[in-house]
Amino acid sequence: MKLGFIGFGEAASEIAIGLHSDGLKTIFAYDVMQDDPRFSQKILANAQRAGATLVQGFEELAAISDTIFSVVPPNCATDAAAAIRPFLRVETLYVDLSSSTPAGEQAISEILNDTGALFVDGAIMGAPKNDQNKVPILACGSGAAKMKDEMTPYGMIIQVIGEKVGAASAIKLIRSIYMKGSAALALEMLNAAGHFGVEDAVVESVRNTMDSKSFLQTLNRLSTSTLIHAERRVHELEGSVQMLEEAGLDATMVKAVYQKHALIAKKHFKESLNGEAPADWRVVAELLN
Repeated sequence: MKLGFIGFGEAASEIAIGLHSDGLKTIFAYDVMQDDPRFSQKILANAQRAGATLVQGFEELAAISDTIFSVVPPNCATDAAAAIRPFLRVETLYVDLSSSTPAGEQAISEILNDTGALFVDGAIMGAPKNDQNKVPILACGSGAAKMKDEMTPYGMIIQVIGEKVGAASAIKLIRSIYMKGSAALALEMLNAAGHFGVEDAVVESVRNTMDSKSFLQTLNRLSTSTLIHAERRVHELEGSVQMLEEAGLDATMVKAVYQKHALIAKKHFKESLNGEAPADWRVVAELLN
């Protein structure tokens, strides 16, 4: 198999290095910045480490690649697909790994629709810097099954989630709401705790709460109770916002949390549910939609 990369930054090159180590020896890459003096040496070094050959454009890459991984910034993904579209061959496997939105992935699918190429909306669910080709990838689209069949022998971990384009990118971006949101909340919490000199006590208190239950138990408790206690919690959050503002600290996250609770309170779930919390998170998801 001959694999081509559009874009050869850190994510692409680390995946390629792992694939090369696991037996894939025919790798090509084209990066629009490869002739830019600011980036050329880094891209060349990445290619050398991965045993990859740099080619001179989209036409050459399409001509010599059976499978193409597009690993470019999300705002460049549709442009990359449009640029290579005229040169794609029937049955070429085109995998977009750009972290684009579901709508963006659907737009790429439309661009490639009448080329005869197979398309994959692929979502990288980890850090290629750490796991290289073994980073988990969610895949959907007409070429998802083929991608798994082709790439599994070279160590890739691919979970096919169907043919509906946009599902993989949706899972990744929705997951980021929680994961990146949790990181941002942690930073704001530590900033405030450090300012007031209570960081050890705050961290220990949160640790005791979070470590006492599984993630699903915590999700059930937090999501179900919030529907019926949002109004009361709004007042507590007002105090949190006031405290940070009085201390001259950033309150970006707690203000957003306040606004979300206020929005939930306006839906009057407490009244419609007769004060009884929903059974679990699945019911909450239904009620919110």
